[in-house]
Amino acid sequence: MNHRFLTLAWVVLLGAVLVTPATAFKRTAVGEDLKAFHLDTVAGNSLSLSASRGEKATLVVFWATWNLRSTQLLGDLQQLYAEHGGSGLQILAINAEHAEWQAETLQRVAETVAAEGLTYPVLIDRDLTVYNEYGVVAMPSALLADGGGKILVLQEGYPTAARLELRDQVLIALGVLEAPPVEEVATNRERLTDPKVRRKVEMGRLLLQRRRPSRAVKVLEEAIADDPTYAESYRVLAEVLDALERGTEAEAARARLAELEQPLETAVAAPGGGETAPGPAPREPLATPPTPPKTAR
Repeated sequence: MNHRFLTLAWVVLLGAVLVTPATAFKRTAVGEDLKAFHLDTVAGNSLSLSASRGEKATLVVFWATWNLRSTQLLGDLQQLYAEHGGSGLQILAINAEHAEWQAETLQRVAETVAAEGLTYPVLIDRDLTVYNEYGVVAMPSALLADGGGKILVLQEGYPTAARLELRDQVLIALGVLEAPPVEEVATNRERLTDPKVRRKVEMGRLLLQRRRPSRAVKVLEEAIADDPTYAESYRVLAEVLDALERGTEAEAARARLAELEQPLETAVAAPGGGETAPGPAPREPLATPPTPPKTAR
C-alpha cells in the first residue's frame, strides 16, 4: 500500500470519526465530487469552482456574519492560507446569510473580510442556491476535497477541538503532515459525539444570539445530560450563564470545560508531532443578531 493511499485513507477515516456526513450535509457525501457553482465575490467578480480549485486541496466553507463561530473559523483559515496557500491549497468561503437577500448584507460581509484580513476568495450566495444544493445543516460547515475535487471530509460546526483536527486534515491532504497509522486514528471513534447532542448545543448558541438565554440553559442541560463529556456544551453554557449574570455557575461550567479540553487537545496534537497555536478567544455576540437563513438549523 503506497504512502498516498494511506494518507487519503487516514483523511477519510478521520472525517468519519469527526462528523457523520448525513448530519453535516443533507445532499452531499464523502467520496462524491464537489458540486459546480458560479458565484460573485465581495468585489463583484464572477468566480467558478472549476477555475478556482486548489492543485492539492480545496476547502469550501459555508458561513454567516450572524454566527460567531463562522468568524472564528474564517480567521483561523486565513492563518492556514497564509502559511500554505502556495502549496496547492485553495479556500473558498461562501456567505449564506439569509433566505432573502438584504441590501446591507454585502456591507457586513465586506466588513468581516476587512476585519479578518481575508485574502482567499469570499463569495456571496445571495439566494442560498449553493447552500441548498449542498444541503448544509449548520453554520459554519466545511468540506475538504482533494486536487481532483473528490470530497474527503465533511465537518459540521466549529467546536474548539475541531480547530486542530481541521488543520491536520488539510495538512495531510497537502502532504505537509505525515499521516499516522489508520489503526491509531480508528481509536478516536470513542470520542464521537452523538449528532443530536451537537445539534442541541448549536440550538443553545442560537437561542443565546436570539436573546433567549433561559431557554438556552434548558437545551444545553439536556445536551449535557445526554453526553456529559462533550466539551462544547460547557463552553456555550458558560456564555449563556454569563448573559444571565450567574457568575458562579458560569465559572463551574468553565472549570469542567478545562478538565475536558486539556487531554483532548493533547491527544489530537500528538499525531502531528508538534504544537498548534490555539484559535482566537470567543467573541462578544452582536448587539442585534440578524435573522439567520430559514433553512439553517
